[in-house]
Amino acid sequence: MGMITVDENSIITRINDEASTIFHRDKADMINARLGVGLACKAFNKGKVKQCGNTESCDTCIFRSSIDTALNLNRSVRGIEFKHVFYSENRSGRELWIRLSAVPIVVNKSRFAMIVLEDITNNKEMEKKSCRKREAVAFNYR
Repeated sequence: MGMITVDENSIITRINDEASTIFHRDKADMINARLGVGLACKAFNKGKVKQCGNTESCDTCIFRSSIDTALNLNRSVRGIEFKHVFYSENRSGRELWIRLSAVPIVVNKSRFAMIVLEDITNNKEMEKKSCRKREAVAFNYR
């Protein structure tokens, strides 16, 4: 499981090795960066806007809304699955399926959101292939 901690300004404060592996990014490039910059989000990378949180896609961003729920509403978000494009170090875009949970935490009187995530891309691809096979079998029995 990948784990990322962000502060109230969506700055990544901690990240584990699994999370940096999921996004094909070096931890040093992610720590102290705004979430979209650290994760190399497609919306941030494709636009002319150079500040994370100011693209037209940011309003519907699952990461962003999960963090807002954890920090502003003090509620946990669990098991959200979504597809999003992220960029690796070589700047090639990769579409990933992510399962995300976010929980509010307090450390030394400061509020953070702990994001726990899992790359479920392979699972989704296997589900898709399985569904196609079932459809093909059902079609052949007509």
